Amino acid sequence: MLSHQQLQKFATEASAHAGETPYMLTDLESLREQCRKFAKVFPNIKLFYAVKAFSDVEVIAAVAPLVAGYDAASTAEIELVLRQGVAPERIAFSNPVKSEAAIAHAHKVGVHKFSFQSRGELAKLAKHAPASEVYVRVKMDDSEGSVALSSKFGCVPEEAVELLLAAKALGLKPIGLTFHVGSQATELPAWPNAIYRAQKLVGEARGKGLQIELVNLGGGFPVQYKTGDPRLEQVAATVNDAIGALADVTYMAEPGRFVAADSSVIVSSVIGVEDREGRTWLYIDVSTFHAFMEVFEFHEFLHPVLSLRHVGQQPGGLKDYVLTGPSCDSYDTMSLHVQLPADMQVGDHLLITMAGAYTVVYGSEFNGFKVPPRHFLNAA
Repeated sequence: MLSHQQLQKFATEASAHAGETPYMLTDLESLREQCRKFAKVFPNIKLFYAVKAFSDVEVIAAVAPLVAGYDAASTAEIELVLRQGVAPERIAFSNPVKSEAAIAHAHKVGVHKFSFQSRGELAKLAKHAPASEVYVRVKMDDSEGSVALSSKFGCVPEEAVELLLAAKALGLKPIGLTFHVGSQATELPAWPNAIYRAQKLVGEARGKGLQIELVNLGGGFPVQYKTGDPRLEQVAATVNDAIGALADVTYMAEPGRFVAADSSVIVSSVIGVEDREGRTWLYIDVSTFHAFMEVFEFHEFLHPVLSLRHVGQQPGGLKDYVLTGPSCDSYDTMSLHVQLPADMQVGDHLLITMAGAYTVVYGSEFNGFKVPPRHFLNAA
């Protein structure tokens, strides 16, 4: 959740901003501070920023001095990072299933770290990125993550060592393995369970003569959208203890949400207030399709919402509202239960907080409404 100081900064900027809504305000210093915090609590884990979470060039540049590298999922993301002067050696192409053209392009521009999860992917890598470093994506139990990924990604653990051996036979350099415990993983045992399983696979692979040197923890590091979500220090207590059980490998992680989420607010205007069948609906000028597609993944609206007019006031009477967007689609409703002051009216501005990660990157221009433009604070 935003600190009082962060909230006041965003409220002051939004109050002074004369432009039309909706728009996003991003504090680049917040991104830098999250990188520093990650490095402090995880001194033995290399931080690779997941570009997909928030991919504006200002964000890529802001974190560049503070990260070991970048997790890219496409040629477009690779090119975006390279244009900021980042060396290709600092890019990990961690999408486990890539087109042949994407592999060839990445190899041509100097990227040499690739994930994979099948023999078919290995064949493509051997053909188009010969002698590259590869690490196998392993399916772990991610049922405790808010969004599970294992149905689509990862080989079963029993196949991991065989795939690493197959990579070596094809002339590739198998260096390790990677996993993901699920996006916004709030159940702490998921982390050591996955790490210990990965360490066991490292031992098995080394027993087969492979020089395994990398364990990639992926993403999933949670942020505090609501009370009860674990703090990073709590995650670190379990993770650091687990990685200490096998210290002679390099550990890396690819957080996106943790770095980006609380860097931004989206400022939106109330365009309609209507009572419908005993409930009050707030119609606002930004929607699921333009910034909040994650509501379809999480089945809840993650972002705390505040009234700009009431920031800094003592909380008075609150009311339960339905929060819905401007498009002509009945699924364009973010939440059925948002607590806001009882006197909300047309023209009021809302601060939709914790909005830096997986918001505008998902945005479309459905129904002719624009994706919120971005305005950046603390550029350098």
